[in-house]
Amino acid sequence: FMPIINFSQKNQISKLQEVDDNKWNILHYACKSKNLNMIEYIVSLNLNSITKNSEKFLHITCLNGDFESTEYLMSKFKFDLIICMLFWQF
Repeated sequence: FMPIINFSQKNQISKLQEVDDNKWNILHYACKSKNLNMIEYIVSLNLNSITKNSEKFLHITCLNGDFESTEYLMSKFKFDLIICMLFWQF
């Protein structure tokens, strides 16, 4: 479940930085849901965090087999394909 958030005020963007008990923020959940449009929007806000298990958002797209989002994140952040392949489940 991802609530709809009104992004019209800057202070609300800081709420997107908040993390849950597993240190997941809204970007991690967008990656888990395979929602590329949401991922692109959130990335434009420069949100980032590492989960409790030391996973970054790219790990989540790789582990979920979301190749389209993984490709986008790799191009946006200049990740190496070989590193990503370590996380893909074949």
